[in-house]
Amino acid sequence: MDKIQFIWDDDDHTALRVEWYPNWTWDDYDYAIKKAVEMLGDQIATIPTINVYHAGTRLPKGSPIPHFNRMARKMPQNVALLVTQDPVTAREVSIFLRMSGYQDGVNFWVVPTLEEARRVVREYLDKKSSQEQVD
Repeated sequence: MDKIQFIWDDDDHTALRVEWYPNWTWDDYDYAIKKAVEMLGDQIATIPTINVYHAGTRLPKGSPIPHFNRMARKMPQNVALLVTQDPVTAREVSIFLRMSGYQDGVNFWVVPTLEEARRVVREYLDKKSSQEQVD
C-alpha cells in the first residue's frame, strides 16, 4: 500500500482526496505530487484537494521547504483542506502551506473530519459557481 494515496472524493470528480498514512517520506511526497499533476491534468487549478492525515501521521524528518516549493511550482494555488485532529500536524502543515501562499479561511482550512471537509468544499464550489454566473 502506498503511504500517500489519491482517490476522487466523489463520482463527479469535484474534489481529490489524498490519504496520508504514517511513516511517509519526502520521496513519497515528491512522487505523490508528480502523480497528482498527472491525475489532475488540465483541471489542476480548479479541483479542491482534501488531505486526510490518519492518526499518527506526521511530517517526516528533514526540511520540507524544498518539497513544498516544488509543489508550489507544479501545482497552482487552489483550495486545500487538511483533515486532522492532531494539533501538531495541523500547525506544521499550516505553516508551510502559508509559506506557499495559501491563506487560512480563503483557500486553506484545517478541519477535524472528512464530513466537515466535504461541507467546506461544497460551500466553496457553490460560492465559486455563483461568482462565475455573475461574471
